[in-house]
Amino acid sequence: MFWLNSPKSKISEKEIIDEYNRTSFRSISIGVIFGMLFFNGFAIYDYFAFPDNFMRHTAIRLLLVTPYCIGALFLLRKLRYRPYTRQIILSGALLISICTIYFYTQNYSDMKSGAPAGLVFLFMYILTSMRLLRREALIFVAVTISSVIVALINSKAGSAAWFSFLFHSGIACALGLVACHTIEHSWRKMLEQRKIAEQHELEAAALLSSIFPMSIASRLRKSSAAIAERFDNSTILFADIQGFTTISSQLSPYALVHDLDVVFSRIDNLCAQHGCEKIKTIGDAYLAVAGVPTPVSDHAQRIVRLALAMQRLSTELTLGGQPITFRIGIHSGPVVAGVIGKSRFAYDLWGDSVNMASRMESVAPPGAIQISSDTAGLVRDAFVLEPRGKITIKGKGEVTTWLVMGEAVQRAAHYLEDEKKSA
Repeated sequence: MFWLNSPKSKISEKEIIDEYNRTSFRSISIGVIFGMLFFNGFAIYDYFAFPDNFMRHTAIRLLLVTPYCIGALFLLRKLRYRPYTRQIILSGALLISICTIYFYTQNYSDMKSGAPAGLVFLFMYILTSMRLLRREALIFVAVTISSVIVALINSKAGSAAWFSFLFHSGIACALGLVACHTIEHSWRKMLEQRKIAEQHELEAAALLSSIFPMSIASRLRKSSAAIAERFDNSTILFADIQGFTTISSQLSPYALVHDLDVVFSRIDNLCAQHGCEKIKTIGDAYLAVAGVPTPVSDHAQRIVRLALAMQRLSTELTLGGQPITFRIGIHSGPVVAGVIGKSRFAYDLWGDSVNMASRMESVAPPGAIQISSDTAGLVRDAFVLEPRGKITIKGKGEVTTWLVMGEAVQRAAHYLEDEKKSA
């Protein structure tokens, strides 16, 4: 059974990327905004430390990097650009780092006196705050270190500068990659656990829906409060298999359960097709209702059509290789419905109407559909009814019952066919 099998399915890479594109906008936006503020804030340092380069560097900050960051935030707000989140963020990170390395080459022609503290801070910030995934982080590190090497070559830097920049930049990038990997690994595990929880929730919901009517299952998932309601307009059907005791005594347990499963599964399908609710099976008896838990005006017609469909179905079914015959009883009236029990709980019906439907079934002729006067009054225009007269019902005395012979439209069609044949 499906609810006993709940394997921990691995989340696919596509699902990872789709979730990243869908949920990372907020954290990326915070990282971009603060990164942009820090990057532009260093213009104050340039103003006092390198006044000759201040205007050129400020122009790059304000006319190149800042517009890109603002444009990236604007694009990522649009859902149609979310699939390009990784590419947009990686491009921005590379733009900021390359511009920073360029500033170093301009401020220190031989890069001899330039302390790489700014680069270390920049690399660590980007790798830990910009939500780069591992692949993008590796690309960022490779391009950034390559840019540092190119800058050192162009500046004809000495061995001390080479050691200082590559050592500090390398350590910063290595630590940043570890942090990036740890953050992504934790995020992936959290996402996988959430998917497993959602899968279990769906399985639990499917299990509840297979046991209870859909509206009741939904209420049970949302609240643990007791469910009990009165329905003044409903129609109840009881059906059992004629001669079941004799037939079942001749079958093995497996054959009996298998054949009953086939019979009741087919009736379950008919119930759904006719807008009725299965309540339960009791041995070979089947209990269904219409108008509960969702009130409908044609509850009696739905149940009677279900009964006629069960009659037709009986010609296709067997129990232990022997043909079966249903005996069906129907009554309309008020019922109380609710969920009872703390373990193996069930949705059930109570009231005199349920007892009356059971009595209608117990005294019905084999293969017949017997209905009470209350039901007959609701369906007499839609179905052909044959009065059975008064019969004695336990606890009720003599009551008038009717047998359902078919739908009125079908009987009219047969009548016209008979007239054509006789003519």
